[in-house]
Formats: sequence, structure tokens, C-alpha cells
Amino acid sequence: MAPPEPKKKAKDKVVSTAPPAFIIPRIFGYWPLHLFVMLIFSPMFIYSDLTFSGPVITAWHTLMSLTMTSAWFPMHAEVWNAPTWFLGALTFATVIMPYALPYIAKQDKKALRRCAVWLTLFSLLPKIGYCYDNNAWGFLEGAMPPRAFPNLATFNAMRFCPVWAVLEVLLGVVGCRLADPSLHLPISRHQRQSQR
Repeated sequence: MAPPEPKKKAKDKVVSTAPPAFIIPRIFGYWPLHLFVMLIFSPMFIYSDLTFSGPVITAWHTLMSLTMTSAWFPMHAEVWNAPTWFLGALTFATVIMPYALPYIAKQDKKALRRCAVWLTLFSLLPKIGYCYDNNAWGFLEGAMPPRAFPNLATFNAMRFCPVWAVLEVLLGVVGCRLADPSLHLPISRHQRQSQR
């Protein structure tokens, strides 16, 4: 009888898992429920879309809703079932993760801190640019009607874009790695001398 294989550590699983084995189970964790909800409510969505938008737009909205791609279309990200934009952004982030996680798993604390700074800058820069260009520092989403925002398409692109969601998910991953107590920076020569 062969000895049991040693269990892989989480880090080893992240680095060695094939992308399809990582992606497919995660997406199928929520996609069937999404399809079920679509099946139940699609008669209402289709009826109202056909009545107010016509058959071509209805077919397009159906495709976007079923494939969870509405987040890629900022002015229509909340078509039919509004929270679906998040599932589309999450799906894109899930597809990217098996390629990004091995690099993050190999970083020490110093590299992780640097990565967190860059991810934060890349995530904040377009938002700060929007606020600066439109003097939108005091705008409150939810307290104002959507059409009151200057350049609504750009505002929605920053809210719903799956690329920004990937940056935010990666920032969360980096934060979790930084909080890992087993990850320590190497002690510098100066620190070693001061401990003696």
C-alpha cells in the first residue's frame, strides 16, 4: 500500500492549479442560480423590453443578461437584473486570477506592499481624474438622479468596468497575503546586530 500523498498547502495549490480547474468551478458556483433567476423573470423582462425597445434591443439585452457581459457596456450595465453587472465583473476577475495569483503567491512582504501601492494608484487614478475633470468631488451616487452626473458614460465605466474590478480583487488578494502571519520580511543585518 502506497503512503498517502502529502496535502498541498494553499500556496502550492494556487501556483499549480490549471486555469480551467480554477475558473470553471467558481463560475458554476453562481451561474446556474443566475440562469434560474433569468428563467423565472425573463418573461417580464422580455415583455417590457419588447414593448418599449423593440425586438433587436430585446435580443441584445437577452444575450448580455444570459452571458453576464453587461458590465462591459457602461450605459446598459444594469439592464434587466441590475446586480448582474457584478457577476459579469466577477467572472472576468475569476478568469484573470489563475494567471495573477501565482505571481502574488511568490512575493514577499516588501514586494506585496509595493504591489498594493501600484494597484491602489491604478485603481484611484481614473476616479480622481473623473472628479477633477468634472468638478465632481461632492457628487453622491444614490442621492442624485443618474442623468445629473456629467459624462454619465464615463461615470458608469468606472463603476461597472470589469478591469477596475480585477484591480480591486487583486488588491484584496494582496491585502490577505500581507495579513498572513507566516509571511515575514527577512531580518536586515542592522536589525540582527541591534538584537544582540
